[in-house]
Amino acid sequence: MKATYGEVNGEGRAIFKDPITDDGTKKSAKGLMKIDLIDGKYHLTDNVSWEEEKQGELKEVFRDGKLLVDQSLNEIRTRIKSEVSIEA
Repeated sequence: MKATYGEVNGEGRAIFKDPITDDGTKKSAKGLMKIDLIDGKYHLTDNVSWEEEKQGELKEVFRDGKLLVDQSLNEIRTRIKSEVSIEA
Protein backbone atom coordinates (compact mmCIF):
# COMPACT_ATOMS: atom_id res chain seq x y z
CA MET A 1 0.00 0.00 0.00
CA LYS A 2 1.42 3.34 -0.97
CA ALA A 3 0.93 6.24 1.42
CA THR A 4 -0.31 9.56 0.07
CA TYR A 5 -0.91 11.34 3.38
CA GLY A 6 0.62 11.33 6.85
CA GLU A 7 0.63 13.34 10.04
CA VAL A 8 3.67 14.50 11.98
CA ASN A 9 3.04 16.09 15.37
CA GLY A 10 -0.63 16.57 14.40
CA GLU A 11 0.19 18.36 11.14
CA GLY A 12 -1.07 16.79 7.89
CA ARG A 13 1.37 16.29 5.04
CA ALA A 14 0.86 15.13 1.48
CA ILE A 15 3.19 12.32 0.41
CA PHE A 16 3.88 11.96 -3.32
CA LYS A 17 6.47 11.38 -5.98
CA ASP A 18 7.05 13.55 -9.05
CA PRO A 19 10.47 12.64 -10.48
CA ILE A 20 12.21 15.35 -12.51
CA THR A 21 13.26 12.82 -15.18
CA ASP A 22 9.76 11.30 -15.48
CA ASP A 23 7.72 11.53 -18.68
CA GLY A 24 4.48 11.93 -16.68
CA THR A 25 3.80 8.25 -16.03
CA LYS A 26 5.35 8.08 -12.55
CA LYS A 27 3.62 11.06 -10.97
CA SER A 28 1.58 9.77 -8.06
CA ALA A 29 -1.61 10.75 -6.28
CA LYS A 30 -1.01 13.40 -3.61
CA GLY A 31 -2.54 13.90 -0.17
CA LEU A 32 -5.97 12.71 0.88
CA MET A 33 -7.87 10.96 -1.91
CA LYS A 34 -11.53 10.70 -2.84
CA ILE A 35 -12.68 7.79 -4.98
CA ASP A 36 -16.07 8.17 -6.72
CA LEU A 37 -18.00 5.44 -8.51
CA ILE A 38 -19.45 7.03 -11.64
CA ASP A 39 -21.24 4.96 -14.28
CA GLY A 40 -19.60 1.78 -13.00
CA LYS A 41 -16.05 3.17 -13.06
CA TYR A 42 -13.88 4.45 -10.25
CA HIS A 43 -12.53 8.00 -10.51
CA LEU A 44 -9.73 9.43 -8.34
CA THR A 45 -9.51 12.99 -7.04
CA ASP A 46 -6.40 13.67 -4.99
CA ASN A 47 -5.37 16.39 -2.53
CA VAL A 48 -8.90 16.78 -1.12
CA SER A 49 -10.09 17.96 2.31
CA TRP A 50 -11.07 15.55 5.13
CA GLU A 51 -14.76 16.32 4.44
CA GLU A 52 -14.40 15.43 0.74
CA GLU A 53 -12.42 12.27 1.57
CA LYS A 54 -15.21 11.03 3.86
CA GLN A 55 -17.76 11.32 1.02
CA GLY A 56 -15.89 8.93 -1.29
CA GLU A 57 -15.97 5.17 -1.74
CA LEU A 58 -12.85 4.46 0.34
CA LYS A 59 -13.76 3.09 3.78
CA GLU A 60 -11.56 2.50 6.79
CA VAL A 61 -10.98 -1.24 7.28
CA PHE A 62 -8.06 -1.30 9.76
CA ARG A 63 -7.18 1.12 12.56
CA ASP A 64 -4.16 0.64 14.82
CA GLY A 65 -3.86 -3.00 13.73
CA LYS A 66 -7.52 -3.82 14.49
CA LEU A 67 -9.98 -5.07 11.86
CA LEU A 68 -13.03 -2.77 11.67
CA VAL A 69 -14.88 -4.47 8.78
CA ASP A 70 -15.09 -8.25 8.56
CA GLN A 71 -15.82 -9.39 4.99
CA SER A 72 -14.86 -12.52 3.15
CA LEU A 73 -13.04 -12.35 -0.17
CA ASN A 74 -16.14 -13.85 -1.82
CA GLU A 75 -18.32 -11.02 -0.41
CA ILE A 76 -15.91 -8.41 -1.72
CA ARG A 77 -15.77 -10.01 -5.20
CA THR A 78 -19.57 -10.23 -5.37
CA ARG A 79 -19.95 -6.55 -4.40
CA ILE A 80 -17.37 -5.43 -6.95
CA LYS A 81 -18.96 -7.46 -9.78
CA SER A 82 -22.36 -5.88 -9.06
CA GLU A 83 -21.03 -2.30 -8.93
CA VAL A 84 -18.23 -2.08 -11.49
CA SER A 85 -17.99 -2.87 -15.16
CA ILE A 86 -14.92 -5.02 -15.58
CA GLU A 87 -13.08 -4.62 -18.86
CA ALA A 88 -10.71 -7.31 -20.10
